[in-house]
Amino acid sequence: MAYQLWLSYVSNNGMTEYCETAAGTMQEIDFSLPHDAIEAVIKGKDELNIKERYLEPVTALQDQDLKFSSDMEMAYCSIYNLYQYHINEKLDDSWIIVNQALSVLGEDDSIKYFEAAINNSI
Repeated sequence: MAYQLWLSYVSNNGMTEYCETAAGTMQEIDFSLPHDAIEAVIKGKDELNIKERYLEPVTALQDQDLKFSSDMEMAYCSIYNLYQYHINEKLDDSWIIVNQALSVLGEDDSIKYFEAAINNSI
């Protein structure tokens, strides 16, 4: 669901770059980064320098140089944290990923998806 939101964003949004204020440089959004991060998780290894590619946009999000809608930011961060958890082993709590991905849906739909996931795992 987070990746589907990203794909929708990419196809519907005209923003392709942002100004990184610390150095005053224009940065291009790497639209393939979330896809590549998911592929790395599936393969179990980073063959596309994803760790380095995430450095600038994650910093830009924290500095508010790069701004997405709140649901889009949660989708982007959930994919990043999925990568961090499985490839870099940098995240201790995998529930952060679940919470971020579910928050993309809004409260009512999040509850429905969470309940369905629990019911399907029993």
